[in-house]
Amino acid sequence: MTRGTAQPRTWLAAVGVLFTINGFAWANWVPRIPEIQRDLDLSIATLGLVLAAYGAGGFLGSALSGPIIDLLGSRAAAGQGTVAIGVSMAFIALAPNAFTIAGVLLVVGTVDAIADLGMNAQAAEAQSRHGRWLMGRFHAMWSLGTLIGAAAGSVASQLAIPLGAHLGVVAVLTVTTTLWSLRHLEPIEPVGRVGAKRSVSRRALVLAGLAVAVGVGEGSAGDWSAVISAEIYGLGAGAIGLAFVGFSGAMLLGRLGTDRVIEVVGAGRMALLSSGTALVGTVAIVATPNAVVALVGFVALGFGMAALFPILYNTAASAGDTSAGTGLALMSVGGRVGFILGPVLIGWISEITDLRIGFGAAVILATLIIGSAASRFGTVEVRQPA
Repeated sequence: MTRGTAQPRTWLAAVGVLFTINGFAWANWVPRIPEIQRDLDLSIATLGLVLAAYGAGGFLGSALSGPIIDLLGSRAAAGQGTVAIGVSMAFIALAPNAFTIAGVLLVVGTVDAIADLGMNAQAAEAQSRHGRWLMGRFHAMWSLGTLIGAAAGSVASQLAIPLGAHLGVVAVLTVTTTLWSLRHLEPIEPVGRVGAKRSVSRRALVLAGLAVAVGVGEGSAGDWSAVISAEIYGLGAGAIGLAFVGFSGAMLLGRLGTDRVIEVVGAGRMALLSSGTALVGTVAIVATPNAVVALVGFVALGFGMAALFPILYNTAASAGDTSAGTGLALMSVGGRVGFILGPVLIGWISEITDLRIGFGAAVILATLIIGSAASRFGTVEVRQPA
């Protein structure tokens, strides 16, 4: 692997900016989904299919990202993929019907998955050369970007700014910021050119399985927090978003502190501590009749889930028995399966029983799987720089 010429601080800043702008670009359009649904006269079922196109693109992008990173390098995947996100997002405003917007979201999901894997490969290498855990802080930057993007999208919606103008500005900001970052990313030697193994190891498959469990836990909180707040605890329209805000805020704060805790206790113990915290939070959500206790439970769940994906990304990128691109791609596919599987499991179980049991069964099972395999999260540690 060749050494780059970028200054270490500039490189770290460039990677952090990429994480931030990635979250910012995607989150900007989310508050405007109801407006798009209304303007295109989409039913709930049709809207669900349209949004599923993004997930389908994510699967496609995850499958393509491994070979792309192995052959072209993470710099190209991260930089060019994020530029493509900005450009393709602007076309959402031009879509005249459900079929067209689904096609746009398919493209957005594909390039987002490629950029995501490229960013995490850059982050893992930056962390490795720096000799300290940094992955949590990089993922915190993504969380910060989503919060800023969601706020910006909400303001644009409140001010009735035309969707085309709004997403056009987002595209310009995304592209220009990414081009700056691209200049300062390290031209890391593509692992496919230096004889790295392309076979899939047992450890890579285990990490992919763990990513499914983490995806179930993290995705379920986002998808079901508002429904739980309304249906179980009877919160009104002005308060049903508090659970998700608490969960997201805890994820951000947790990721800001993740690296320092891992340096003290190690990745495996951090995963065990995280799964225990998430388990306690989930029990608080489903076992109490008190809405305030449930909100605290969502905060605990956010803290518990915060470190798990950053640790998995580092382990998948750093393991030597599978190429970085292949390992990251498998882990990404596992996570995306989890994000889809969680809501399906909760909905199916809830239909048979009730929402408390459905949410509790799916998320508690996920946390128990994570805790029982916590040592797998620490199979690769950060190497000290020479």
